[in-house]
Amino acid sequence: MKVFAFDYETFLVAPGAKVPRAVSLAWDYGQGPSLVHSILEPRRYRDAIEEGLSADILTGVNVPFDLAVTVRACPDLLLKVWQAFDEHRVWDSGHTEKLCDLAEGDLHWQFDKDFVNKKTGKIGGFVKVGYSLADIVKRRFGVVLEKDLWRLRYGTLADVPCNRWPDGARKYALDDAFWHYQCWDVQAQEPLLKLVNLTWQTRAAWWLALMEARGFQVDAKQIDTLAQHIIAERDIVAARLADAGLVKNGKRVLAAAADRMILVCASRGVEVPRTPKGKVKLTKETTSDTGDPLLEQYARFTSLTNMFNGSLVTLQAASRAGMPIQSRFEVLQDTGRTSCSTGAKRKKGVDPFETGYGLQLQNVRRGLLDEDGEEMPGVRECFIPRPGYVLCSIDYGQLELCTWAQACIDLNCGSALADALNGGQDVHCLLGGMLIGRAYEEVLAAKKKEKWAKDARQMAKCGNFGLPGGLGADGLRAFAKSSYGVILDKEAAVLLKTSWHEMWPEAEKYFHHIHRVVGNCGEGQIRQLRSFRLRGGCSFTEAANGFFQALAADLAKDAGYEVSRACYAEPRSPLFGSYIVNFVHDELLLELPEARASEAAFEAARIMRDVGARWCPDVPPGCEPALMRRWYKDAEMKKVDGRLVPWERT
Repeated sequence: MKVFAFDYETFLVAPGAKVPRAVSLAWDYGQGPSLVHSILEPRRYRDAIEEGLSADILTGVNVPFDLAVTVRACPDLLLKVWQAFDEHRVWDSGHTEKLCDLAEGDLHWQFDKDFVNKKTGKIGGFVKVGYSLADIVKRRFGVVLEKDLWRLRYGTLADVPCNRWPDGARKYALDDAFWHYQCWDVQAQEPLLKLVNLTWQTRAAWWLALMEARGFQVDAKQIDTLAQHIIAERDIVAARLADAGLVKNGKRVLAAAADRMILVCASRGVEVPRTPKGKVKLTKETTSDTGDPLLEQYARFTSLTNMFNGSLVTLQAASRAGMPIQSRFEVLQDTGRTSCSTGAKRKKGVDPFETGYGLQLQNVRRGLLDEDGEEMPGVRECFIPRPGYVLCSIDYGQLELCTWAQACIDLNCGSALADALNGGQDVHCLLGGMLIGRAYEEVLAAKKKEKWAKDARQMAKCGNFGLPGGLGADGLRAFAKSSYGVILDKEAAVLLKTSWHEMWPEAEKYFHHIHRVVGNCGEGQIRQLRSFRLRGGCSFTEAANGFFQALAADLAKDAGYEVSRACYAEPRSPLFGSYIVNFVHDELLLELPEARASEAAFEAARIMRDVGARWCPDVPPGCEPALMRRWYKDAEMKKVDGRLVPWERT
């Protein structure tokens, strides 16, 4: 087997340059590393990388980044790079290590018996685990790689031949390739069941890396409008709180807020929420949950302050610099989902330009409410397509309901939910009707205009989306409040759970299977359906959620890969020249060339449906595209003469 372990040294990654220019390429086929200057030896460099792309295995740490650097240097090799991913030949050692840890229930955090807590002196505890090359080499070989100063200085060697480089610069570059090969060699000895999902995760990391590099464009005028709304509303709330002594000089008075929380909880006979250290817990959630008008305003002030100091600062910095938002996406969490973060940690007093422009784009704050309770433009509406493009949103409808139904079928539990979904029924109206003793047809007809029907359907949503994960009555009440704003007393929660089990009898067999997996010890290892990825250390609810959440995540990531492939590597596709700019768990946001946006949108939706049917053949999820000129959460499909046109908020 021919294994190509490789690594680039590049100019520094910077805002707007997530894929920097290559300076050198080092590689190792297991016979010792070699080095070539990517700029001064273009012919030799191209021969080396082209030969590597034909190898049986391409390996390294963060290989998608290195292959993006490859495509920047040699755009004509793009199809060969996609071919390597299509043929599942790309092996990423960072992802490999994560999958091995995930199988044991140790992803990101592991118990270290020698760890010493500096504050308490206690020996033993959980420590954060890293997945860089240095982290893997230390764990696998007990070797500590030196932090060479050249790591961030290769741009200074752009016009210096490799044979004239300082010894430290050459050694650092060659060592990386050597250790990439050694990591592959030892990881390849792991049991196959730990590695079976590896190349699928690497494929997902590839299209996510392309998405990060593209970034999401922002609208300067809308950002200014958002700032004005936040400042005006914050000043109004601050004035109200100042009269009560909860805000002074525009800042929260924590002691006064704590006293108020204690007083309110005592008057209502409830326990005061506290932090692990015993202090009164004054988060946005705990203060708003009291129902006290002043503490609710305090929660609102907290939310506005966080938005002002967080999202707005980053949006304004990106706008001033004329840069897109370039968030960081991590391809694999315990659940199989991706996560999104700002990227480099922002330093106090340092302009975001120094660390890049990133936002949490998978959980964007809702907009402010006007006096009538209607949502005003918020963070989402600050995102727009580039000139000549329109945005397109496509999400899978009720994806986790489809994947739970598919999981029940795959586990031989049968599925009444699958029958209802495939029959085109509104499953929330079905359950809602059972809860209030009304016929399905009656609830369906009234769901958009009658409050009783809306309330019944909303309550049913809490059950249909919360109970497949094995929630008890108390957990269901908390889920209903946090996710849907539905307040359930204990009796209502018990009724909802009982009705849900009656509506979907497969649940009993499903949870019986989960009990067998978890066992008496309260945790177990599950093998994800269809992807066969192992996840260890699962509690009952983690296992119950794990089967269908992971199936949904694998399906959505695969859809992103196939859509992205059409955008970059299929010139005859209507999607060619389009770009994915955001990924929200089961939703893709794309920039489509306006002249063929309708054709491109329908093609993306077709690809997503085809992928959905591959992963969920018995309950294929549907999806519909919506065009828009800025990011709207509530955008819907709109047609004129059979063609999609941008939806506008009225």
